[in-house]
Amino acid sequence: MNRPDIFTDPPNNRFIITGGPGSGKTTLIEKLQSKGYAGFPEIARQLISQGIAPSFSPDKRVSSQFFDIILSQRILQHQQIGVAKIAFFDRGIPDSLAYFNYHKKKAPDILLEALKNFPYNQHVFVAPPWEEIYFSDAIRTETFSEAQKLYEIITEAYKSLGYLLVELPKSTLESRLSAVLDIIENRPQ
Repeated sequence: MNRPDIFTDPPNNRFIITGGPGSGKTTLIEKLQSKGYAGFPEIARQLISQGIAPSFSPDKRVSSQFFDIILSQRILQHQQIGVAKIAFFDRGIPDSLAYFNYHKKKAPDILLEALKNFPYNQHVFVAPPWEEIYFSDAIRTETFSEAQKLYEIITEAYKSLGYLLVELPKSTLESRLSAVLDIIENRPQ
């Protein structure tokens, strides 16, 4: 699916930070929030921590009900911020497409419509797999190998939608912050 050039008029200041699990996305968004930017948390992690766990079929695929909640919450996040205010999202609607691809399921029409109707800035920040900072926990259950595979599928999904990926450095939080701020401060207005 190629995207029309809907990113520039007016400027879309909804920036996604994505990547595989455990790659430092949340830490970076929290740092951006401490600098005064709006930030939105990763919805799936938030739901699971509240006890709304995804149910899996015998083939370990996530139920459509869990997906529906995530999609509706991502749309709500998208609508909560106007295009003039700079905001950062810990994953975006295109991540749902990636997870359908990961589970080898056809994306539902409602997701395809949401991808068209709720665009983000064309620059998407991607945190690469980084074994030195990766850890699993009660919510993040993927192995590092699975996190690497998810990263590949996520980046493929964003590229297929016409987004421009900006890979974050495997470096200090301050280096990552600088990489993000360089893009947003030097983009055309």
